[in-house]
Amino acid sequence: MNVFQITPTNVYPPSDGGQHRSHGLVTSFPTHGDVVYRYCQGGHLENYFRGDLQQTIQIEDGYRELQHLHPLFDLTRLPELFGLPNVFLGASLRLLKPAVFQRRIDWADVILVELPWQVPAVTSLSDSTPVVYSSHNVEQERFESTSNGFIGDRFTSRVSTIERTALEQAAAVVCTSERDISEYRRRYDVQTNYIVSPNGVGRETVWSEEPRESASRTVRREHDISTDMIGLFVGTDYGPNREAAHELVRIATEAAERGLDMHFLIVGSVGESITTQRDNVTCTGFVSDLDPYFAAADIGLNPIDSGSGTNIKLLEYLAKRLPVVTTDFGRRGFQITHEQEALVVPVTAFTDSIARLVSERTLRERLAANGHEYVRETHLWERISTDLRVQLSNVIAEYS
Repeated sequence: MNVFQITPTNVYPPSDGGQHRSHGLVTSFPTHGDVVYRYCQGGHLENYFRGDLQQTIQIEDGYRELQHLHPLFDLTRLPELFGLPNVFLGASLRLLKPAVFQRRIDWADVILVELPWQVPAVTSLSDSTPVVYSSHNVEQERFESTSNGFIGDRFTSRVSTIERTALEQAAAVVCTSERDISEYRRRYDVQTNYIVSPNGVGRETVWSEEPRESASRTVRREHDISTDMIGLFVGTDYGPNREAAHELVRIATEAAERGLDMHFLIVGSVGESITTQRDNVTCTGFVSDLDPYFAAADIGLNPIDSGSGTNIKLLEYLAKRLPVVTTDFGRRGFQITHEQEALVVPVTAFTDSIARLVSERTLRERLAANGHEYVRETHLWERISTDLRVQLSNVIAEYS
């Protein structure tokens, strides 16, 4: 099977949740003899200065990524600077029509388009190859939660139009959960072939043993943390993550008032949007390696109450053997049970749940073990990708 994957930006090596999903979904294909060619509508900006506007990365045998830089692509990304969706990305692809792009469309048995922006453009260029829309979120739901003002509302309306078109034109739609399928049906009433491919983590990210103490000591020394326990929140600078980080500052205040010996680490670019003078809160900003912070943490915190899709960060906490406190919204799309794999409580009850975990070592150990087993058994990318491969083979057979 020849798979042509199209993404709105470079993917490999993956760093954020969307990149991990784009890579993870196809990670098993080459082991089955398939060929994956990924076309990225963007790349590393420093390549402009090197004159390397089309960079090909050989990830492994049968798996390559072309990162294509072009001023037209970057011009259409300007709305992202204001927190708006890049709804013009598909138009730039249609205008440019890269030669390599058309060749790969003719070569492919199936085209996997990550996110809805390029789906109309790709379907207009593809006559006989099935186009599968690979959804990361219900985009209208995602952006309407952060839309603000007339311009934001206009962009959200445009998102709705593009998303509906993507659902209508695609031969199949890959979703992160049954919840997203229900949301698509409720919002658009489009009947199509929906496929569930949940979010996951790579086998290499699932810790089989306790983390190294040296990494933990390094983090504590670097950020001058002397408390017995650390609560960790990881996130990019995205509206729902910002809301969650502000909640964590409030929770940290409550924890200090109750005398809890707990330090709160907010790791990732979301911390660059948070201002706090609290002694028990540290915002690191972007870090290139999260593992030392997972090693230093005692509890994973997921106070998410808005957004769309599913939270990969929740799986990462569990994969790193952390006991977790999450909201019900934060566990959406996962079969996570309160008191079994995590403590699932309203954000207003986080301080109480943290206090429980601080005082009950047996509970921490049980949640950590159960959560780790849940991820290992049901959310490894290798397994998810193999299942998707079967589904895509069925789409090809039905389309031919």
